[in-house]
Parts: sequence; structure tokens; C-alpha cells
Amino acid sequence: MKKHMNGRLSKGFSLIEVAVAIVIVGLLGIGVSIMLGKEVIKSKEQTTTLRLEKIRIQLLNFVQTNGYLPCPDSAGPIDGLEDRKANGACHRQQGRLPWKTIGAPATDAWGNYFYYRINSRADNGAYIHDVCQSAAIFGRSGSVQAPAGFVLCKSTRVFYCNKTALITQNSLRSTDETKFDNYKICQDADIQDMTGAQYAQIMQDASIPVGPPFIGTFTPPVGGDNEGSYLLKVYDENGTGSNDNRLAGAVEAVVVSFGKNGKYTWDNTTNGGTPLSNPTVGTNASNSCGGLSLSPLEIENCDGDEDFMLDTSGQEDDQMIWIDIFDVKQALMRGGKL
Repeated sequence: MKKHMNGRLSKGFSLIEVAVAIVIVGLLGIGVSIMLGKEVIKSKEQTTTLRLEKIRIQLLNFVQTNGYLPCPDSAGPIDGLEDRKANGACHRQQGRLPWKTIGAPATDAWGNYFYYRINSRADNGAYIHDVCQSAAIFGRSGSVQAPAGFVLCKSTRVFYCNKTALITQNSLRSTDETKFDNYKICQDADIQDMTGAQYAQIMQDASIPVGPPFIGTFTPPVGGDNEGSYLLKVYDENGTGSNDNRLAGAVEAVVVSFGKNGKYTWDNTTNGGTPLSNPTVGTNASNSCGGLSLSPLEIENCDGDEDFMLDTSGQEDDQMIWIDIFDVKQALMRGGKL
């Protein structure tokens, strides 16, 4: 035994020393738990990133092989297969990723289904068969259609979707062939009105397969026919509406992981009073999630509209990939379908 300066003997640690030791050990334990928790979250986010990258590849492979983008899995039961109406249009504009259809992972690392939102006109049978609609990328069967104003320039063999815009541009240009930078796009006499059937015949005569999706390199991704209103857009964490913040436009499909609170988002986001987690999503793509305990960015990703946000700073845990119309056209060209 040791003898203290005050002459008292001590057989071991005092109660105060034991209490201090317990507090220190507890704090160390909390610190370790926090560190482990952060590592678990980081690991799940990395796993989800890899799954999303695989999904993007699988979607483009699917387009290259089959010629169209799949519809969401939006009707019961939950089976991982795309759902379509009798006319070939998509059953809904949003739902779960059709993971079985494309051969991709069903869920993120948190165990929640991936949310899949597509072109706002893909649930309309007329638009998915129209050569001048970006929604045609989702067409799987049916006959080719063309809008009023769809024309062919006979001399250049180039198709245009807006005859009025073409003539207006021509009126501002010269008929002098030496003025290369201001020459008419197509001589007025060369402009020929086209129907869907005539377009199909020209393609067949050129030994080009004619079948859904009925798009071409001329199909407008944005612009004068309101296509910009129906294609999706992705913005950074600084907000929507500004081109300075926009990461991608002309987007045909977005796949989203709602992150660690994904189950809460799926179960409490409603569409026409029906939770998104229900096998049948509501009749439109306008969701109610604004009153949920979510950040503004998370609300933007679950409200069902055409705008999405991705936090490039890494502070938010929502993750996503997207496919734009140019990605699809390239895949169709590789597959010999465009």
C-alpha cells in the first residue's frame, strides 16, 4: 500500500477517479460509434453510386439492343417489369425503376427501390409515335405519325419538324450561293410536306429499319415545339430555374436514390392520396412531399415535376443518374436503329 502526503492509506482508485475513467471510456465509445456510423453511411453511398452507374449502362445497353427506353414499373404488383397501356404508351410518368426489364439492381444500398421519372409525354400514345416528339424514345410498338409542319428538304434530304420556322429562317437568308454563311437552309421550292407514312417509306427505301422509337437525328430535344417543357432537367444544389445552375437539360429519364431516409420518402410522398410505395402510382406526376421532414433539395427530387437537384458538394445524400436525348440517339446509332 502507498502512503499519501496526508498520511492516509489508499488501497486503490478513488470513486472520483473511477467516475472520470468511466466518462472517458464512454466518450471514446461515442466517438468510435460516430466514426463507424459515418463509415457505414459512406460505404452505403459508394455502393449506391456503383449501382447507379451500372443502371445507366444497362439503360443505354437496353436502348441499343431494343430501340427504346423502358417505362417505369408503376402498376401492381411490384415485379420489376415496365408497365404499359394497351396503346403502347407508358402506364405512368413515374414509378420504380424496371430493374428486371433492364437487368439492373432493384434497390439502393439502403434497401429502397430506385425512383424512375421519365419524359412527361411518354404516357400519351400519340406522342410516343410522333417523329417530332422526344417522347417517341419510349415507343415500343405502333405506327409512325408526323405532326403538321413535318417536311423534307428534297435537295439536302434533311427532315425538319417545323415548316413555319424553316420558312421564317429562309426569309432572312440569301439566295446567293456564294454567301455560304447566310445561304438559305433549304430553297422554298425544295420544301416538301411529309406524312408519317411517307417518312416510313423513305426510310424503308433507304434500307433503314422503321419501327419504334420513331425518332431521327432531327428530332428536337428542346425549343420551339414546347419540348423543353416536357423533358426533364437536373440542377445543382444552388436551385432550379437558372441555366447557371443547370447540370443537364433535354433529359429523358432520371433514376434517383432517396438516400438513408428513402423509406420515409417512399412511404410519405403521395400522389392523389396514394403513397409512392403503393404498387400503383397516382394518375399524374405531381406529388405531395413539401410538408415532409426533408431538405429543399430532397423535396425537389420527390415532388414529381420535371426538375431535379443533385448536390455536387456532397452534403446531401440523394443520388441520381440521367439519360438525355443525345445519349439515346448515340445508343440507337450504335445499335443500327437510327
